[in-house]
Amino acid sequence: MTDKKQNDHLNLDGINSSYNDGDGLRINNPEDFRSITISNGYFSNNKGNGITIGSPQQSPLEIILTQLAPKLPDTIQPYELASVIQNLLESTNQEEISQKLMTSGLKEKSEL
Repeated sequence: MTDKKQNDHLNLDGINSSYNDGDGLRINNPEDFRSITISNGYFSNNKGNGITIGSPQQSPLEIILTQLAPKLPDTIQPYELASVIQNLLESTNQEEISQKLMTSGLKEKSEL
C-alpha cells in the first residue's frame, strides 16, 4: 500500500474498499490483511483501485476569508488574501509588515 501526501489529502493506492456506510469507511490492505477504519471523513475521487480522502474542515483563515468574500471588491479574490496573510504572519516586525503590504498589490486592486 502506498501513501502519498498531496494538497492536504491522503491518497491510498492498491486498496480494497469493503465498507462504505454513512460517514465511515473500512479499507482492507490486501498485502497484510489488516484493515483501516475511517470515520467522519470526506471521501472523494473514488476511482480505479485507489481512493482520496480529504478533510471537510476548513482552517480558521479559510473560514474568515469565506465570510469576507461577499464584502471584498470584485478585483480581489479570497485566495489572493490568503497568500498575503500567510506572508504577513511570517513577518517579524512592523517595518517588514508595511513593506510586504505595499508590495502585495492589494491597495492598487482595491482602488480599481
